[in-house]
Amino acid sequence: MRVRNPFLLLAAEQIEFDTTFLDLFEPGALEVLQKRSDSLWNRVCIFRSSPGGGKTTLLRLFTPSALKTLHMFRDRENYKELYNRLKELNVLDEGGVRLLGVMLSCSRNRSYAGIEDLVFDENYEQNINKKKRLLFALLNCRIIISALKGLSELADLNFPDELDLVYIKSPQEDVPLHYPINCSGLELFNWAQKMEEEICSIIDDLMPIDNNGKLMDSMLSSLYIISPKNMLVNGSQIVERAVVMFDDFNELTPVQRETIMRTIISSRPPVGIWISERLEALSEREVLKDVLPGDRVGRDFEEIVLEKFWRDNPSRFEKVVLNIANRRIKYADVRGVSSFTECLSDKLDNEVWLKVLTHVSKKVEEKISKRRKYQKWLEFCKRLTNSFKNGAITWRALEILVDRDSQKTLSDFSEIGVDKILSAEEFTKQCGSDVKAAAELFISMEYNIPYYYGWSRIAKMSSFNIEQFIYLSAKLFEEFLSSSLISTSPKPLTPKQQEKILKKSVESRLSEIIDRMPKKENIKRFVDAIGNFARWETYKPNAPYSPGVTGIAIEMEDLDLLLKSPKYEDLALTISECIKQNLLLPVPNHKCKGRNWMVLYLNRMLCVKYGLPLHYGGWREKTLHELYIWLREGFKPKISKR
Repeated sequence: MRVRNPFLLLAAEQIEFDTTFLDLFEPGALEVLQKRSDSLWNRVCIFRSSPGGGKTTLLRLFTPSALKTLHMFRDRENYKELYNRLKELNVLDEGGVRLLGVMLSCSRNRSYAGIEDLVFDENYEQNINKKKRLLFALLNCRIIISALKGLSELADLNFPDELDLVYIKSPQEDVPLHYPINCSGLELFNWAQKMEEEICSIIDDLMPIDNNGKLMDSMLSSLYIISPKNMLVNGSQIVERAVVMFDDFNELTPVQRETIMRTIISSRPPVGIWISERLEALSEREVLKDVLPGDRVGRDFEEIVLEKFWRDNPSRFEKVVLNIANRRIKYADVRGVSSFTECLSDKLDNEVWLKVLTHVSKKVEEKISKRRKYQKWLEFCKRLTNSFKNGAITWRALEILVDRDSQKTLSDFSEIGVDKILSAEEFTKQCGSDVKAAAELFISMEYNIPYYYGWSRIAKMSSFNIEQFIYLSAKLFEEFLSSSLISTSPKPLTPKQQEKILKKSVESRLSEIIDRMPKKENIKRFVDAIGNFARWETYKPNAPYSPGVTGIAIEMEDLDLLLKSPKYEDLALTISECIKQNLLLPVPNHKCKGRNWMVLYLNRMLCVKYGLPLHYGGWREKTLHELYIWLREGFKPKISKR
């Protein structure tokens, strides 16, 4: 099957066939699991990210239909790496699928949140307890049904007709008396289906519940019943382990999330539990939990924040998203293109760089030719012959370093009048990669030439979010397809075309994100303030924070005040919402100047919007009061009085 633009398949839910899903799944994405392989099947693992981080895609891979399809076609060349990685995780082997994956969606159309709307004629505590027990009863029914369906698929049984070949043993743990155990799978299925229908009728019709207890559970008993040793097919255990995967956990109410999480962690069930949720489900305090006491991550459960994992492994992320792009290219309805990089030119014409080199070298030489102090530096730049691009960037870097030296001399009265000749060695020492990166950025602004183009920079623009990468790639590939219609031999998009498309796409994407956020006017003003401040700092003539400023930081000790002070309530909400939607990337406990900081980097799409570099590391400290003013009034640069 070929698709005109396979990059438009953003979410796993949009991919109907398992073979298509597996073709597009990049095995490198499993690196988030590799170091946790020992705890995946016997602990609670929470997967968190902003929208589009890849949570649902990861969970779908472990469903019975996907695993069985992969095992069936394991000898196909494009499936071998994925098969071997899952074999290392003890999910598959030559004999078959060794894992029963039970995936449950917690989305609002699945009735869970509707339970919170029920009101019973009882006191408050009894009402809360009854709603909790009704929630557990509904979850138990659906976990059992999903597990029986998955087991049937792995055992090649017709579901539900052949469930009489499945035998359900009594678990060692106590389960409610009304549960059918030591029975056939068909009997258990019929019971669970009937219970689910009755519970959904109660929720839909807001009906009262009788007090016979059959529709109310005090625990998640299903997690013990579906243990592989308790579910036999023709008298044999067919899988070694099971994992229950709660997707869209953020769609539950806060009370339901906390209740389920606490119950699962305290009960230590015999199956693995994976919980997938967006960061938006967390409170301000939870978003900033890295700095708060009492954190139980690593002791009671594992937490994997997908963007954070990739941010700690940036080279792996770039490799993974390139492979994702290349897998989609194979599905594209275009011939003669085997790699995404073939669709993009990563070089500007030499004529462009020659014009820049000619102009910038003339300008800088006129500026410093009469100053003996910089003659060695000038001679060094004149001798450069390796490329027009490197020459132009080096000459512009020279201007930056001269501005820096002038600033330093003016601020140091002992140096006034001193015209010490600086050596070429001193120039090469000072002209590092950061200064050259700033010089290239300055050139792009001053001479109106593209900066945001080429494979590597597009990967960086993704801010470690896979859907964000696919979204940007979809826009570029659409333009490539359009241009190929008028040419028998498609040409890669030029840097100018790429930058135009990316800037337009970034504006559209950011508007979509901000428009769905609470208090969007505050968020827009705050993000604008950070972006405009970063731009103001970045383009100072001496590039003091080369290659540029792309974030701000607040002291860690100020976070308690941020969370507790009524004055900063809106500021705390704004910062946490920006983190949840991946507009700000937090780096807590960053040590600098003898203090600990919470660094908040701009999403790289915002860097594109404000004309900033795509590097990390450049940030400026800010007080809560300064950020409070920004939230209310925006950023207003201070005008120098020189």
